[in-house]
Amino acid sequence: MAAQHREHGTAVPEPQGRSAGQFGKLSRYRDFLLEIVQAEPDITFKELARALAETHGVEVQLSSLHRALERAGLSYKKRTVIPPNLKGLSRRTYAAVLSFIAGVMPPMAILGLSLL
Repeated sequence: MAAQHREHGTAVPEPQGRSAGQFGKLSRYRDFLLEIVQAEPDITFKELARALAETHGVEVQLSSLHRALERAGLSYKKRTVIPPNLKGLSRRTYAAVLSFIAGVMPPMAILGLSLL
């Protein structure tokens, strides 16, 4: 910065870091990763890492995969699996049923039906 100040009369710091998405180990495999996730939306990070290693020979940490998919616009969202006999219940009612089953909550009538 001292040399820049001597030459130009002002000193402006250079931008730090690197441009997002242009560099990094996984940037060249972005399309491959997106294709797999779109084909199998419930794939785990371990399965995705294994596919990348088997196909391209690239070993990668699961956290790196997570960041790469986030940069690509994908997010991880847990899905609640509701048994078929409980479908149609509200979230609150479903939560009450699960609490009762887990022994957290005493039995009560739900939708006019006793849980006992």
